[in-house]
Amino acid sequence: MKFSKLLFTVAVAAVLLGAFVSAASAGRFSVSEQRSQVLWTLMSFTGGFDTVECEVLLSGSLHTRTSTKTVNSLIGYFTEGTVLRCRAGGATINPGSFPWHRRYRSFAGTLPNITGQSETLERQAEFRVREPVFGIVCTIRKPIQEM
Repeated sequence: MKFSKLLFTVAVAAVLLGAFVSAASAGRFSVSEQRSQVLWTLMSFTGGFDTVECEVLLSGSLHTRTSTKTVNSLIGYFTEGTVLRCRAGGATINPGSFPWHRRYRSFAGTLPNITGQSETLERQAEFRVREPVFGIVCTIRKPIQEM
């Protein structure tokens, strides 16, 4: 009788643990480097006479090498950026507008093969943009929201 109760208890525990393991998903990201660079292949500035489209490289760091997958959690900062090239016209980033706060939003792909991550950037970015038709230069201040 005691053996059958013990066997029943072990079987129930095994079933419950199996159910919890199969329903669990990884709750954290791990990276090998805390420094990071992100290439924004097409940032568009529309207004005036034409659209300026540029490629922008952002550099910064993550707070830790492991972070939780919690929406809106602060995961790091971009501390500098460079406009690499523009299709027409030109642009530069005002370095005084940094740091841009990076907040986790979501990931793409299926575990364990994550193909990308979506972030929200906080802070007002400031760019000097030269439109391509007449060469007019203006300062644009705008919140950067999604990446």
